[in-house]
Amino acid sequence: MKFIALACLSILAAGVSSTAYSAESKVSIAESAKRYSNAQSEHERLLACIEAIDKKLICKECELDTVNAIFGTTFSPKDHYRQADDGLSTVEIPLRPSAAALKQQNSLTATPEYSEANPPSATAISGWRLGLTYDSLGKVRMYYLSNAGLRSIGF
Repeated sequence: MKFIALACLSILAAGVSSTAYSAESKVSIAESAKRYSNAQSEHERLLACIEAIDKKLICKECELDTVNAIFGTTFSPKDHYRQADDGLSTVEIPLRPSAAALKQQNSLTATPEYSEANPPSATAISGWRLGLTYDSLGKVRMYYLSNAGLRSIGF
């Protein structure tokens, strides 16, 4: 009887860590993505990010695909140029709206647009940002929110 209970518990635990998304979590991902994309300010984007963390859409061992779906990013475990010697990749997502998004609002606090002349490694990020470290399987290993100081995104 003890062995049956342990087997059932291990099956349940395996089901929890499954990469398949339930219909409810797909709706939550879509809602979070919509809230983030509709955000008009850094504050609104920060709140959308915190809400996604509270809903456990962004968490340790979560899928990188979920982060991409919410923030409109294209991070991939196959981006070997982002990987450190330990095989982990670290990225930062600025929560400040881009210059194109703020052009209509005449705001001077936009995140600089990246280009060949202005690569991410040379662009300082200020304001709130979500930092992620993920592995070669596309699992988030660490995440954080920060607004501390100016820091470049060196890849």
